[in-house]
Amino acid sequence: LGSLGVSVAYRPADGPAAGGDFYDAFALDGGRVAIILGDASGHGRNALARAAHMRYTLRAYVETGLDPSASLKLAGRVVGVEGDGLFTTVAIAVYDPDSATLTYASAGHPPPLLAGPGAREPLTASASPALGWGTPTGRRQTTVPFAKGAHACFFSDGVIEARVGDELLGRDGLAALFARTTRDPSARRLLEDVQQHA
Repeated sequence: LGSLGVSVAYRPADGPAAGGDFYDAFALDGGRVAIILGDASGHGRNALARAAHMRYTLRAYVETGLDPSASLKLAGRVVGVEGDGLFTTVAIAVYDPDSATLTYASAGHPPPLLAGPGAREPLTASASPALGWGTPTGRRQTTVPFAKGAHACFFSDGVIEARVGDELLGRDGLAALFARTTRDPSARRLLEDVQQHA
């Protein structure tokens, strides 16, 4: 998309892939690129409907020009608590080639892994709550350098919850696998590495 290389992969843990994971990547004006990744709680028809609703709602907010945290704030107010007990974790990012930056915000979702020039560990203390918890969200937004050669890995919690022996793969385990793929980045390859490792 524009000057940003994007690679995506999805694999259900089991069953007919009727979970609530969703993603979107689309071009914005000025050569910018938006990325949305989320996970609606639950499985089956309700989770699928919630995932579709959240994907298109958040995309509309970003396309109208709201930054990632403002999009999450608005969604938190609009979605509120719907009484179905479902909630949605989301990460939204916007890549800007003019400033060579990646700006992201999350609502209950893990921040991306970053590698390459200017990469640093994300601040995770006081993370904003998920959408649907009835609590204000979208309170923090982070902008990091994202020059040529930089890589970001957005992932759902199912990836880091893969079992490795008696433990979970975890963020650190995924980060180690991600570091190995940055020479030849591919979401499919990273998922294959997770599957072989787990």
